[in-house]
Amino acid sequence: MAGGHQPGGLPTSGVGQSCALCAAAEVRWVHGLDPRHVRYRVYGKGHTLPSFWMLCARCERLYAAADYPALITVMLGAPSWESFATEQIDECVRQPLAVFARADLGAVALTT
Repeated sequence: MAGGHQPGGLPTSGVGQSCALCAAAEVRWVHGLDPRHVRYRVYGKGHTLPSFWMLCARCERLYAAADYPALITVMLGAPSWESFATEQIDECVRQPLAVFARADLGAVALTT
């Protein structure tokens, strides 16, 4: 069912979504996030991750292998992350990835 939802409100389809890490249009996995662990601060300003992140097959493999250096490299090549200067990478790229890992409730394969 296109646009359907799995138990817990997670989407079953990646239509219209992109990988949260590299921005690839073909996503295969959805990760629900524990709302108790999605808040963090960047340079004193509060941020909150959404209720789920979608990942493509490549980023899912890297994430499952806990290859965070490779994920950071992939992220820095994506439009949503590439604008950060070297001195901002810890706060603006590594930190959201760490918050995602802490809040992650596990990967669920998308059905469509």
